[in-house]
Amino acid sequence: MKMAEVAPPEIQEGDKLRLIQKRLKLLKQEISERSKKNYELERDVRFFDQRIALLINHRIAVEELSDRIGDGDRRVGVIKDELKCQRYGNLFYLLQTEPHYLAQLTRIVVLSEIDSLLQPVMFSLYGNQYEPREEYLLLSMFELVLKYEFEESENFNSLLRANTAISRMMTTYTRRGPGQQYLKLALEEPLHELLSQPDLLLEINPVKVYIEVHGYPKDENTQLTYEKAMDDPEVQLKTKIRIKKLVDIASLFLGIIVSSLNNVPYGIRWLCGAIRTLATEKYPEAQPEQINAMIGGFFLLRFLNPAIVTPTAHMLVEKQPSQNMRRNLTLIAKILQSMANKNIVTSHFKEEYMQPLQPFALEHVDLMQNFLRDLCEVSDFHENLEMEHYLSLSKNIKISITLNEMFKIHELMLQYKDDLALTEDDPLHILLDELGQAELQMSSLDNLTIHLPLTNKWGPSKQVLRTESIESTFSKKIESEAVKEQCRKLLVKMLCLRPCLMLENTLYDAVMKAQDEPSTDWGGLAEYLLHVYQAVEEFHSVLTNDALYYQELKEEAQLKLLKYEKFEMELKSLERVYEALDNHGNFLQEQLNAYKEYLVVVRNRAASIPKIQKRSSFGLSSSQGGPKVVRFSYNQLERDGVIVETNDIPEKRKADISVTVSSPEPGIYTVTLFYKGETSKAYETDLILEELLEKQHLSNPALHLNDFVVVDVKKTLLLLHKYFACN
Repeated sequence: MKMAEVAPPEIQEGDKLRLIQKRLKLLKQEISERSKKNYELERDVRFFDQRIALLINHRIAVEELSDRIGDGDRRVGVIKDELKCQRYGNLFYLLQTEPHYLAQLTRIVVLSEIDSLLQPVMFSLYGNQYEPREEYLLLSMFELVLKYEFEESENFNSLLRANTAISRMMTTYTRRGPGQQYLKLALEEPLHELLSQPDLLLEINPVKVYIEVHGYPKDENTQLTYEKAMDDPEVQLKTKIRIKKLVDIASLFLGIIVSSLNNVPYGIRWLCGAIRTLATEKYPEAQPEQINAMIGGFFLLRFLNPAIVTPTAHMLVEKQPSQNMRRNLTLIAKILQSMANKNIVTSHFKEEYMQPLQPFALEHVDLMQNFLRDLCEVSDFHENLEMEHYLSLSKNIKISITLNEMFKIHELMLQYKDDLALTEDDPLHILLDELGQAELQMSSLDNLTIHLPLTNKWGPSKQVLRTESIESTFSKKIESEAVKEQCRKLLVKMLCLRPCLMLENTLYDAVMKAQDEPSTDWGGLAEYLLHVYQAVEEFHSVLTNDALYYQELKEEAQLKLLKYEKFEMELKSLERVYEALDNHGNFLQEQLNAYKEYLVVVRNRAASIPKIQKRSSFGLSSSQGGPKVVRFSYNQLERDGVIVETNDIPEKRKADISVTVSSPEPGIYTVTLFYKGETSKAYETDLILEELLEKQHLSNPALHLNDFVVVDVKKTLLLLHKYFACN
């Protein structure tokens, strides 16, 4: 039966698709750039955290920090020495396309240097996080590092356990744009639903529940044991109710995670598959459950569960969860993590109080095990990498990198040159000799961002790219049906990119017309097809003689062109990811600016003569007048996340509370609570800046003002810096 002729889609449909794809491409680029900037901001915030702590202990002078206090946005510049720019372009092209150099380097550098290597590698050298070529090259580097890790392992249980370079690399990789997009898609809704229940308590540790119900034993010599707590009827009732609720919530999260399989980013799934393949090869006697536990150690322990336990840090919620809610989230994560290790579920939990959850875990452990197994079922990327490399030959490849990042990698390469065991004719040895000594690290103001063109010193004729796969190399023997299948995706993509090609009489005519525009994406695909399959007889047959195959391709392309919904959904999803990244980045920038203002003020005070101060009825004030007083409503501070917990204050009563903050002298802040209509103070306390700065380094940076109000230390510091930094 002759298939009905399908008219090609209108050109405007193709234009619409290209517009959506262009917006997607631009948004992905912005997400990549924002991810890198946030990574830099987090690093700078940590830097100032550490230096302020040292400043408190009088170990450094404020002047040592002056070169780090500059503009928030990195300035863009160029390398004026064209020869040096070209040589750096040659070096970074080689490092990007020959990942084995960096893979070796990650195994050699000391752990304290790994972060200064990972940042430029993850966010600059392979910084285009949605571009297939760079993604595949980065995965090639991971592949080699994982191979080294498995080759050097002494026993199965030691694999991927310690805080090593590969574990840091894998964690950093999950913080890139695609990983954040997945977390937002999978976890944002259930987390918001859970956090909308602020009074929810899921604590099931009998000792803690006993203290919650009865308080601490009055007799200090009486030890509260697990058994004694469990004997209490009220404790039994509460834990029973909470276990049921905990099981319901854990079941919800488990269902969402399992159903999100197809949304897990390709790279993360590929890493899971690589772990399984290498573990099976190295330890053939290992049971599937053991390998699943190792995969769960990456996917759950290092990726998913940290986002559940600390959703604010992963930009999934805006407001910091209360202490009780953080405990709830931790218990949920514990249940999910336990099911990654079937041996633990079937034997005994590490914590005795988790044992009542064993029936639930036993019932659902196979569901989690199957999910971890299916995570690994993903196609290999090496064949696609070969195609992407070929297509890149006609493109101008650039990376965005700071001068200090560039100089640091150069420095590390020289420092460990002997350990890399380079021969004299090794390309890296040649390029390092040409570059000579690495430049010294520059000040923050001079540390420009440059757009470095990457070029192959030896030209396109010498392909340095290695595409050896863990499982197999690209097969050169191509059967007829295999040719059709391998070409199908590329041809459909070409037709979608340029719908008017479907007006051509034959597939051959369409490919040749596309080839006439070599600088376009569709032209590059046509060139690649002709280059790779030019000697394959079956390929010429489907191009010229297989009208049915051409018709099927046009139908498939037409369907893709008409389905904008998935592109629009992806666009909306990415917009939300970018918004979250942007909000988090703005918060980090605000925090960083607050630190900088504080240090500037301290420097100015150190260089000036203090004013004569005297005691007034309100506190300390200068001879020119009383101290500055700032007034807030209680609800405003709660909305802004400064007040994070409130105990025994009715909701209606909060509207009647106002809070004033004054600074009677530098570094001391008086916080006063007033009730509406009352002139006397309900509560007053002094906050000492140094104490706040020290507390922010704790794992739970919260401060109890009194028995009723708990504030977030970091946001309190931001508020104080905002209103009093120049006081």
